[in-house]
Amino acid sequence: MGETIRRVVDGVAYDIHLTLDRGGDGWVATVRLDNHLVGACTGTTRDVALQAVMLQLRVRGAVHHRLPLGLDAEQGLMVGECLRSARGKLPKRFWKEPG
Repeated sequence: MGETIRRVVDGVAYDIHLTLDRGGDGWVATVRLDNHLVGACTGTTRDVALQAVMLQLRVRGAVHHRLPLGLDAEQGLMVGECLRSARGKLPKRFWKEPG
């Protein structure tokens, strides 16, 4: 299951694609920026996986680490904040555990 968020920053459009899939004993949340993988975390629930990947991106951006595939610190911070602010707008299927 996936959802794409379009964000325009300084006239540049970014497509942020968030997916949640079953993996191992829980869930895997992955984030792609313009089709480049920039974050991935696991969690026992969907919410835990999403919170972890958002934190991963915000922390990497905030401490100015280079992110995978050329994502710079400012973009990492932007993606993390964009996901955090969009959290309430994501479809309910992202938060409801199946079964």
